[in-house]
Amino acid sequence: MLNKKLKNNAIILVSVFGLAACGGGSGGFKAKVKNGVFKDSNVSGLTYVAGDNEDITGSKGEFKYEEGKSVSFSVGGVDLGTGKAKPVMTPLDLVENGKLTSDEVINKARFLMMLDKNNDPNDGIEISSAVRAKAEDWKKVDFASDNFPSADVYKMITQAALADGKEHELPDKDTALAHLKTTLICSSSGVFSGAYTGTEAGKLVFVINPVSGEVMGSTLKEGDTTPLLTSSTTAVDADNEFNFSSTDASSRKFTGKMASSNEMVGVWLNTEKAGEKGNFSAKRIGGESDALYRYSVVYKNRAGDKRGAFSFDVDASNNITGTAYDLVSGKQQDLSGKIKDNTLTVKLKDGTQLTGLINSVLSITGAWVSSAADAQDGIFEGGGCLLN
Repeated sequence: MLNKKLKNNAIILVSVFGLAACGGGSGGFKAKVKNGVFKDSNVSGLTYVAGDNEDITGSKGEFKYEEGKSVSFSVGGVDLGTGKAKPVMTPLDLVENGKLTSDEVINKARFLMMLDKNNDPNDGIEISSAVRAKAEDWKKVDFASDNFPSADVYKMITQAALADGKEHELPDKDTALAHLKTTLICSSSGVFSGAYTGTEAGKLVFVINPVSGEVMGSTLKEGDTTPLLTSSTTAVDADNEFNFSSTDASSRKFTGKMASSNEMVGVWLNTEKAGEKGNFSAKRIGGESDALYRYSVVYKNRAGDKRGAFSFDVDASNNITGTAYDLVSGKQQDLSGKIKDNTLTVKLKDGTQLTGLINSVLSITGAWVSSAADAQDGIFEGGGCLLN
């Protein structure tokens, strides 16, 4: 009898602890909540539903989502679509198997641009509270229809203009396509450091140009001391999983894609030596969530045996923060500085100083000099884009 009681008590205890481990009752396991941004430039004022999270996207397009789940976006009665939640979402993610040139994708981008309060989506898209209130009466829109924009959409344009007290316009397809493509390339741009493995191995640093989408940088084979320049073969293709290719000076061709906004993966092969091949991966370094501009820059010394990259962000007060990466040493260090009258002045943590000029299309060129005993110096070049 005693053993039976002990057995029953053990079952009860296991049941209690089992419930506790599962969160108890009907609570269940809580998924990890992460932060994301919706972009066609940053879009504020969108309603989103992501698991238990339901709210309006913030001033920079921010939303919260549960890892591994989907998120839906809408404006009043207009459903914009649902996609698997991730750190950066765009109209492309709200159309199943959508392409950058798909009518449904572009029409959603056109609709969002039309809703912008100041009619200038280049500085972000703001959907005002007045428009959101009016949109509660709007009907579902068929963005894939050959008849887009429908009479209902034209009515929405008029109502949005009346709500904001200023003109609202629906951009044409070409304008919307160019704007969305610029947004996609800018948000994927930056500096990525990593390694390649296979029949040989080494380190690499790639920089995605924020304007052209070209991928350039340097590789360093294990045992070597001199990095090799990597030149873009095919720029990042925003309509094909962000695929790209780049080739270094020893004929290693790297073909990859963006696995996420913060990581690239792919394969490499030697185009002149059959059988030499392998894989590579690289992760983003630097990048501030509140940045206004992002610059991605490659550098080298005069002799060409020291190569790396700078990733730096500029806020609304023209303050610079970022990261420097040296390919030979694998060392990363913080940098900070200021932009004044299109002149860039930056100082690295080790005392290295950069001075450069930024032109009207945000290309940047300049020189650097180290404070080390060997007093190395060199040049850098790259480009920037407007993030928010």
